[in-house]
Amino acid sequence: HTHTHTHTHACTHAALYTAWAFLPESYLHAAGITYYPSRVWAIIIPTWILVLVVFCFWLYEGLNQADVAPFASLHTVKDSRSKAFQDLGLPGVTAGHSGSGVLPLVHIEPTVVSRVLYGGMSVEEALASEPSPSAENNGLGRTQRGQ
Repeated sequence: HTHTHTHTHACTHAALYTAWAFLPESYLHAAGITYYPSRVWAIIIPTWILVLVVFCFWLYEGLNQADVAPFASLHTVKDSRSKAFQDLGLPGVTAGHSGSGVLPLVHIEPTVVSRVLYGGMSVEEALASEPSPSAENNGLGRTQRGQ
């Protein structure tokens, strides 16, 4: 009942708004409507609504860009929620992997990835040459705020 009532009101208001905006004054006067806002508001209101919607999208995008770390920041590679294989109690990145299935989702340092892809090292050799991160360091070269 409420949904139908609301829908009827919305359709009635839309019809009245359209009639006010497009019908000549003589038709409105013939219908007994003599007091109404200036017709300039028929243009101003939709224009401002459209500008407000576009501004909200622009503001949303701007706030998202302001919240993202700069491209050169190491925070785009690793953050406080990243889990290394040691954090999960695994002896290595490929430990127990028989060659089929999916490896556990863990963070691998970019230096290890570079050594494997471009240095000709195996994963185990690259991991062995990597210094272990300290407990208070998040692996980014500095301590996270609030930790």
